[in-house]
Amino acid sequence: MLADSLLTTPLHLLMVPFGAAGLALLFRRWTAFSGLVALSALIFTLFLGIILDAESVSFILTLSLQLDAKARVPLLAVFALLALTLTFHLIRNQGEFFPATTCVLAAVLTAAALIYTRYVVAAALLQLAHVVAAMGILGGVPTQRVGITVIRYALMMTIGGALVVLGLLLVDQYRVSPETEISVQVIAAVLAVGFGTLLAVAPLYYWLPDVAYRAPPMGFFLIAAVLPMVTTAFLVSVLATFPWLTGDSQLNTLIATGGLATVLLGALLAFSANELRGLLGYSTVSASGFIVIGVASRSALAVAGILYQALAMAVALLLLGILVDVIEERLGGVTFAQLAGLTARAPLLTLAFVVGGFSIVGVPGFASFPGRWLVFQTASQQGEWFLFILLAGSGLLMLAYARALRACLQAVQIPGRVRPFSRPGSVVVLLLALLCCGMAVFPSPIFSVILDVVKDLGFVRAV
Repeated sequence: MLADSLLTTPLHLLMVPFGAAGLALLFRRWTAFSGLVALSALIFTLFLGIILDAESVSFILTLSLQLDAKARVPLLAVFALLALTLTFHLIRNQGEFFPATTCVLAAVLTAAALIYTRYVVAAALLQLAHVVAAMGILGGVPTQRVGITVIRYALMMTIGGALVVLGLLLVDQYRVSPETEISVQVIAAVLAVGFGTLLAVAPLYYWLPDVAYRAPPMGFFLIAAVLPMVTTAFLVSVLATFPWLTGDSQLNTLIATGGLATVLLGALLAFSANELRGLLGYSTVSASGFIVIGVASRSALAVAGILYQALAMAVALLLLGILVDVIEERLGGVTFAQLAGLTARAPLLTLAFVVGGFSIVGVPGFASFPGRWLVFQTASQQGEWFLFILLAGSGLLMLAYARALRACLQAVQIPGRVRPFSRPGSVVVLLLALLCCGMAVFPSPIFSVILDVVKDLGFVRAV
């Protein structure tokens, strides 16, 4: 009972940050040992996931464990993506902390999936995963600027995660005593700010571009792609269990407007970027706006669209993260000036950039388009002005990537060719590029799985 009480009280707000600080110290001083501990935790949680029956509930320390479709589908996607990041780490070292960080994330997210029906506990584990991911920002020799980025990111994730935990505690209190003085609107607002912080929604987005500039490419991928995908799935699951949180139409309109502002602001900032790292950071912020719009719409198609987009964004960001790493190693940087003439020197790099960039923008024929199209269809129900601004944001983001592509296509006389990839790296890039195109051409297999989950959600409309 002690474990149960500790895991269902506001003590989370203190336990999680201090626990993450202890893990950070362990990572810093004993990387080999911490990697072994992380791997052991991962094996244990995987074992639990394998032995659990999807149709029944098991109990450990009074905690109910179950791995049904709502948790199984995103978890499988996470493990596939983490396996690819570790594969690339073997090819191009992403820092001494990266393997242990990845294993800890896998273990924590598996634990959260096993216990996701206990939402307060799952939220605390999700918060822990976000904070632990700060270690992925550390690459080679940490500098003062990198250290500041780690502190800022960990602080924002601690605040955002604490607000989600607090909001879910208020949900529990409201369920027990509906006559409480705390209104549904207040609870929904607390959760909106918490999830908005974790997903880098405007005006709480500033930490994400900072991470994009400072972190190793795969560390940025963990923070900007893997964790947002899990956070989005968890948000949808919470709203499915407590549909009354989305019952206020005025609040939904306000949240959707905030998502629209995020799409436009992220696109504007991406257009002003002068290097690939900034372009990736701000375009990820813009994509977060689509998630907010899809959730606020309460449309089954839009929710399916944002879940599909989250997976497509992860694949595209992984591809572009690999490109950033290779280009920085070959050219010394990723500013648009340094990209000049890249097409002539390394056509494969440019081709991979086009596939990854167009997938993030949502150009027809590339990964994100099927999901974005469903969000556009739902947005048209909000009014012509809403759809027009959303399309304008997407168009501006397209121009931002066109600026980078123009730099690559510039005909400048630079001697020599750029050796793009090792053979294993070429295989990984080719697979990711094919997947980006295949997700647009053959979206049905993935959509069928997502729709099977979405159709049972209590807060969505049929269209």
